[in-house]
Amino acid sequence: MTAERRVQVWLSGVLTAIALVNDFKAGLTFKTYEASALHRSAIERQVGIIGEAVN
Repeated sequence: MTAERRVQVWLSGVLTAIALVNDFKAGLTFKTYEASALHRSAIERQVGIIGEAVN
């Protein structure tokens, strides 16, 4: 795999995680987010993936 392709794959993964966070938070208030273990877990997992990828 070329260096350019590796960057494309890496960036695609980051962008996918960002899109998922946006989907998961759609329509949520912070109060609802706090009360929903499902939403917190899903969003925090994707944020973790982003953090690992950019580190």
